[in-house]
Amino acid sequence: MSDTPAPMDDAVVDALHDATRRLVRSVDSLDDEGWRAPSLLPGWSRAHLVAHLVLNAEGLAGALEGVRAGEPVPMYVSPEARDHDIEELSADEVHPVRDRLLASTSRFADAVAAMGEEHWRERIERVPGGITFAAAAVPAMRWREVEIHHADLLVGYSHRDWPVAFAEAALGAMTGRLRDLSPGFRLVLTDVDREREVGSVAPDAPVVRGTAADAAWWLSGRGDGTGMTSEGGELPQIGAW
Repeated sequence: MSDTPAPMDDAVVDALHDATRRLVRSVDSLDDEGWRAPSLLPGWSRAHLVAHLVLNAEGLAGALEGVRAGEPVPMYVSPEARDHDIEELSADEVHPVRDRLLASTSRFADAVAAMGEEHWRERIERVPGGITFAAAAVPAMRWREVEIHHADLLVGYSHRDWPVAFAEAALGAMTGRLRDLSPGFRLVLTDVDREREVGSVAPDAPVVRGTAADAAWWLSGRGDGTGMTSEGGELPQIGAW
């Protein structure tokens, strides 16, 4: 997850609220059989993915609460604890996890609403002694988690259902993580009439074209590049986000 040093954006909070409602409705539609079905992520069922979304919301909420209290709290105790907690929660039945998802999203929304302007300038540790990110980046980080993993659930919601505003925001994050890609390429977004340079771009770099949603999905390391075309070279292989 990439850092975003810009001030916290109220429009992102509103968009996240709408995305969360869509996610909760999809999870509520799962029966016991659907709960155990595979997700798009290798080795993870839908139960694993929802468990991750629960623990992500709880971890971010706890970190924001720590910022407000002046007592910094990392998002996770450790990478190992995070993985263990996901496995443990994914083994539970669908109904209590659905309830916990709803509770975690409410707790997260309350934590965001309670933040003062001065609090957003603080930084948060992902794990003790690990990388840090700006508190102001948290709503956008959670927005990416909700929208991308909603599509990963394979419940009829795909990246092509994303709002254009999210697709463009996700592109910003994905191209940011690929800033050191070499050789790079020029990305032409066919639906929003914009261009981006991705990585180290030479004068003869390939030109890759596609919609913002298809491009963001591909740049997250998902799919085979369906909807994308490349002129001047093969479509680059992108590692998973």
